[in-house]
Amino acid sequence: NCGNYESIRSAIVHLCNKKKLLRVCQGVYVKPERGGIMIKPTNYQIIKDLDRRNGGAPIPKDEETKKYIEGTLDYEPKKLCFYTNCSTRQIKLPDGIIVKFYHRDK
Repeated sequence: NCGNYESIRSAIVHLCNKKKLLRVCQGVYVKPERGGIMIKPTNYQIIKDLDRRNGGAPIPKDEETKKYIEGTLDYEPKKLCFYTNCSTRQIKLPDGIIVKFYHRDK
């Protein structure tokens, strides 16, 4: 109802170029500005919101992921792994980190 694919895509690209939207990953965008202040969500906030949108709740799968969330990891990992009650999938965050969700029954 809002227009065809190309016009919507063009509008989203325009908003991203003007820094009104931030592209998180394919099909996922956030509004990074609140009260005139640019606020970029943390990777873990993005991960929680993505999984919650699909009805899940991410649980760290390995020790490296757990330490990264706690803030005790000295480096930026290349891959983060989580258990979820949603489908198994993989996404790539803007800073290049691969996030893998593994299905796990409750």
